Amino acid sequence: MTKKSPVRRARQRKATEALQAAFPLAFPVDEADIRPLAIGIRDDLIAWYATQKLNITLNYIIGALRHHCWRTAYRQKLIAGAMRINLKGEPVSPVTEEAAALAVEQIKEAETARLNRPDEQTRKLLRRQAAQAKRQAEAAAKQAEAAAKKAAKVAASKPASEPKPKQKPKPATKPQPAPAAALTKPAVAKPAATVIVKKKRTIVIPPA
Repeated sequence: MTKKSPVRRARQRKATEALQAAFPLAFPVDEADIRPLAIGIRDDLIAWYATQKLNITLNYIIGALRHHCWRTAYRQKLIAGAMRINLKGEPVSPVTEEAAALAVEQIKEAETARLNRPDEQTRKLLRRQAAQAKRQAEAAAKQAEAAAKKAAKVAASKPASEPKPKQKPKPATKPQPAPAAALTKPAVAKPAATVIVKKKRTIVIPPA
């Protein structure tokens, strides 16, 4: 539960005193005189506040009402059949059995919470542990931030990698010359020798 500041406690006490002065029967000073309040009394208080010129905000007035109804002394008065009263102290309606049973449960829960509440020494220890954990978390965050800055600085100091030189295209291969056999002229068939027969004499004329 959040601890109220001294200023808030003073304002809350002032709001309670204002209700006690304006409606002494509904908000008695003595716990023995407490009586169950009427259902919807919050709206009555808001309407009343609108007609007043108080140096207190409405939130503190409603807070004073809430604090009054949360008190164990008030819940103990929520007995089935007991009459609820309005701001003037006039009876308006009885407390139902459901409301009385709920009040009993709330009293038990409040008592259990009170018994399980750590003592002052334990609360101080818990506060110290929470403060130490907070300091450790802040230190870890600062270390991580410093490491990140250092890594970024190192990365910025490195020269940019030089681009790889482009490979020159290979020259086109020249056509290889045809073999000598392919360049020789085709052989020309030599004419056959001419044979002339003249008067039973054979003359052979060789080819030119």
